[in-house]
Amino acid sequence: MYPQGGENMSITKQSKNSYRFECMINRQRFSYTFKVNGKGMREIKRAYEAWKTSCNDGQYVNSVHTFEHFADIWINEYCRDYSPLVIKNYRCNLKNWILPALGKYKLNDITPLVLDSFLNHLKSTNNLANGQAKLSNNTISKIWAITRAIISTAYTKSLIPANPCSKVKLEFKKEVIKKQLHYWNLDMYKYALRLLENDSSDNARVCEFAVKTGLRRSEIWGLTWNDVSFDLKTISINKTLQKVNGKMEVLPCKTQSSIRTITIPDSIVVLLRNYREKHTSNKFVFENVDYDTCTAWFRKWQVKNHIPKIRFHDLRHTHASLLLAKSIDIKTISERLGHSNIGITMNTYTHVMRELDEKASKAIDEIA
Repeated sequence: MYPQGGENMSITKQSKNSYRFECMINRQRFSYTFKVNGKGMREIKRAYEAWKTSCNDGQYVNSVHTFEHFADIWINEYCRDYSPLVIKNYRCNLKNWILPALGKYKLNDITPLVLDSFLNHLKSTNNLANGQAKLSNNTISKIWAITRAIISTAYTKSLIPANPCSKVKLEFKKEVIKKQLHYWNLDMYKYALRLLENDSSDNARVCEFAVKTGLRRSEIWGLTWNDVSFDLKTISINKTLQKVNGKMEVLPCKTQSSIRTITIPDSIVVLLRNYREKHTSNKFVFENVDYDTCTAWFRKWQVKNHIPKIRFHDLRHTHASLLLAKSIDIKTISERLGHSNIGITMNTYTHVMRELDEKASKAIDEIA
C-alpha cells in the first residue's frame, strides 16, 4: 500500500498487473481498479492523481455506486438531445425490465455471466401485463441495446476497468415464426372503401386518407396544410405528431428516409379540398380528429359493418399490398412508404411477393 497524504488515499497492489485506487473526498469514498500493463510506479502515481482529480471534479462516478444510479445519470446527461418519445421508451424499459434485474448491482460486479443470465431471463419471461406470451425478439434487442449503451458509457468514462458487454452476444433461435400480416384484399378494399366514402364523419375521411396514401398514423396527424400541394397533387412528409406523456408533440420523422414527398390520387385531392373548406381554421390537416379516438372508431366501424378486423396501421399494409398486386415496382412502393431500403419492403410483404412470383411463372406459359 502506498499512502497518499492525509485524505485517506491509497494505491494498493492487487495482482501482477493491477492496482486498487482509493480516496476519500467530502466524506465519500471512491475506488477504482487500474490495469498497469507494465507501467512503472511513477506512471501509476500520475494516473492515480489524474483519477483523483476527476473524482474531485465530479467527472468520475464512484464505481461502488449501483447500476441504477449510473443509469439515472446516463439518461439525464447523455440522452438530453434525444426526442421525448425515445427517452420515454428508455425509461419504460429501464423501469420494467432492466433495473429490476440489474439495478442493485454495483458497476464493477456486473460480469458477462450476470448479463448472460439477464438475457436468458428476458427470453423466458412471460409478459402477462400486456397479453403477450413472451417478450418479442425485437423488444429484447431494444432492452439489450439500452443496457449495453449504459455499461459501455461507464467503461468509456473509466468507471469500470473492462466492458463485460464485449463478451456477451445476444442470439435467438433460428426458427423464428414470422408475424402474420393482416390487410384487406382487393374485394374487401372495394367494399370497405364504398362504406367509408358514404360515411360523412371526419373519422371516415382519415381512414380513407390512410388507406389511399399508406402513411403511418403519426405522419397523418403531422401533416399541415403547408405540406399539401393541390397543383402538383403531392403531400410532403417531414414531421410527425405523436402522443408523449398524454400530450401531442411534434417530433422528427421515424428515419431520414421517412422524409419524402409522394403523389396523391385525384380522390384524395378532392377529399382534402372539401376537408379544408369544412375546417378552415386547422393548421394541422386532421387536428380536429382525436389521435386515439379515431383508431377506436375504426375498430367499432368494422364490427358494425361485419368487416374482418384489422388495425389502423394495417391500412398502410393494405395500401402496399394492393400496389404490389397491381404490379407497381417495389422501389416505388418502398419510397412511398418511407422505408430505408427495398429489403425492408420485400421482407414485410413476402406474402404478396410470393403470389406475384406464382403469377410470373404462369405468365411464361401464356406467352404465345
